[in-house]
Amino acid sequence: MIGNAFSMIPDTKPPDRRLLGFGRSNWQTAAIVALCVTASCLTGIITRPPGFLAALWPANAVLLALFMRLPSSASLPGILAAAASYVLVDLYLGSSIAHTALLNAGNMVSVLASYFAWKAFAGDRSFLEAPNAALGLIVACGVGSAAAGLVGAPTDHILFDGSYWRGWTYWFATEFSNYMIFLPVLLTARPTRRSLDWARPDPMRQACGHIAPALAVLLSVILSIAFEGPGALAFPIPALLWAALTYSVSSTALLAMLLSLWFGYSVSSGDFLGIAPTDQKAQASLRLGISLIALFPVALSLVMRDRNELLARLRHSATHDALTGVLNAEAFRSAARAAMLTGRPFAFLALDIDHFKQINDRYGHAAGDLALASFAEAIGRELGPDDLFGRLGGEEFALLATGRSGEQADAFAERIRQAIKAPVSFADGVVLTMTVSIGLVARQGGPAPSPDDVMTEADLLLYQAKRNGRDRVETQPDAPAPR
Repeated sequence: MIGNAFSMIPDTKPPDRRLLGFGRSNWQTAAIVALCVTASCLTGIITRPPGFLAALWPANAVLLALFMRLPSSASLPGILAAAASYVLVDLYLGSSIAHTALLNAGNMVSVLASYFAWKAFAGDRSFLEAPNAALGLIVACGVGSAAAGLVGAPTDHILFDGSYWRGWTYWFATEFSNYMIFLPVLLTARPTRRSLDWARPDPMRQACGHIAPALAVLLSVILSIAFEGPGALAFPIPALLWAALTYSVSSTALLAMLLSLWFGYSVSSGDFLGIAPTDQKAQASLRLGISLIALFPVALSLVMRDRNELLARLRHSATHDALTGVLNAEAFRSAARAAMLTGRPFAFLALDIDHFKQINDRYGHAAGDLALASFAEAIGRELGPDDLFGRLGGEEFALLATGRSGEQADAFAERIRQAIKAPVSFADGVVLTMTVSIGLVARQGGPAPSPDDVMTEADLLLYQAKRNGRDRVETQPDAPAPR
């Protein structure tokens, strides 16, 4: 239920971002808040030992994730719906009014303090967009957990006859560990449709590469059970690092959460490491340790994601023209040579914008840049998924259309010539219509031609189109590649 609710929540901010509001959409959002908080409260109560707080309490993390991902839920209706859900669940299960009021005051203080601390750190950016997101999450949850401890100190003394210090430390450790276990998954979860590429070599090897880190985590859990001892908590760390280097942020967070849930429940129930549920000092220490184990692979996965995105941008910059966004000369020639050597039919077009120097001289270089970008955009709309298009320099472009020859190639070249005649409007109201000269070389396929010879031949035909009056396609009879 909770997972389905989060899969429908976008990371983008709705138009109405006022904190206070009683519009229809805010009350609809409040209903989602109430549903999620109620379900997660009931889930947490299952883990509550008699006479103690719940060992695993996802409700506060769920509410904080809702506030962070769906800012309209942090309106007054959403806050009231959350508070009412906390109270009603406790009262329904037979808690006293004093018990209910004290515990749920701590819940609301914790969530609101964490939310406003996150807003101060990240502003309007989501968890996946904010720089140093893992650090910001630690700070925000630390602030909220400390605030919960301020409520928990007197609450522990009143309800459980404990010391103020014990109450503060136990509430802080419990809140912080629950945030670190659940929040990374809730903040990174999004619908994805990823599947194995069975067209690639060795698809089974690819599948094994995806499964291996998860199996390593499972093996580390088995070793932890077999050896026990304080060091057993660290056994899964190498496997989690492997997962962080292999999986997406959301998948890594899910794996870390499942592992932490198992550790947390086993420790709190006394089944692991032999620590009694009544030993709150040891329980608090272990919960903090488990929460950091859960967060570390997520932080590494975020770093790897940012690194991979940076490398992708660098690769794109190295192979694409900054002005038009098409392939640059080196990248186009390399890709075109490889495509022509496959033996498939193709059409190679050398293109040159007519009288481009006059555009620069009359309207300025800014207008010329706009004309180049508009030219590339117009041609891009005519391309198929396997076609290659690049800028060779200045107003010179080249295009390789695979799978086209004969009449198809002629018709394609003519469609390109007509496509760029659409008027281009400038900011000052000037409207420009461009034309292009094209040299076309088509091959029916078969034995590989010499790519350099094809490009040279297309250039010669382009110059012939210029001499014959421009705004035309010059070609030659379609022929098979030379033997």
